[in-house]
Amino acid sequence: MNLKSYFKTLYIIGIFISFLSLFFEWYSFQARSLDGELVVFWNFHIILGWDTIFSPDAWFNEAFRPRGEQFPIIIPIIYIIIMIIAMYSILFIDLEHPNNFEKAKIYSYIHIFLLLFGGFFICVIPIYYWFSQELFFPYIIFNDFELEVIFEYSVGLGYLLQSIAFTFILPYSFYYYYTTTHFEKRDVTLESALQNIISQVQESIDFDKLIAEERLKMPNISEEIQTITQQEIQTNQIYNKFLKSRGIK
Repeated sequence: MNLKSYFKTLYIIGIFISFLSLFFEWYSFQARSLDGELVVFWNFHIILGWDTIFSPDAWFNEAFRPRGEQFPIIIPIIYIIIMIIAMYSILFIDLEHPNNFEKAKIYSYIHIFLLLFGGFFICVIPIYYWFSQELFFPYIIFNDFELEVIFEYSVGLGYLLQSIAFTFILPYSFYYYYTTTHFEKRDVTLESALQNIISQVQESIDFDKLIAEERLKMPNISEEIQTITQQEIQTNQIYNKFLKSRGIK
């Protein structure tokens, strides 16, 4: 397996991991009494937002309910659509086939959007939804001796899976985008190939100049032909005289 195939395999695995991450908790906030009893429990999901196992009547749990806006459900939906399109382009569009070049060029932007969404989930969500509510990142245990509870803050499995998926998707996405943006499909004909060769010649060919130079050489050639003709005539005359003197002719 070459390096490109290796990155492509990682990409496909990364898509599946990223899809699964949407259905696991991304952050967990819990608190236990000194006796080990669970008294606060909040999980953050990309799709569902904050949820808990306690009922609304559990006043102590509600007192520590994380505040903030609900995460827009449209963002995970768009992310899933982009993942489906990206997976289709990887499995059914041959990047190296010349007939698929224009299609692959369009799909390359889908891969870039996929990376942007992954970076958004990894970087923006902790800042906007966790840090702003003083939820520690990525993991910490805090003892509150006044309340006699132990708080536990930690990122969830979903966030860890998304981070892993991002590193899997990154290499082949850049390869896909670089290939489609730095190489072009060209229909090469004999005429275009000859024109390309001529254009690459460092010194341009001046045909008028060549014809003029050949014409200048023509008088010299004519004089040489005339000289050779005269010499042949003289030679024939001498040869005929020699034959007459021998009585042969």
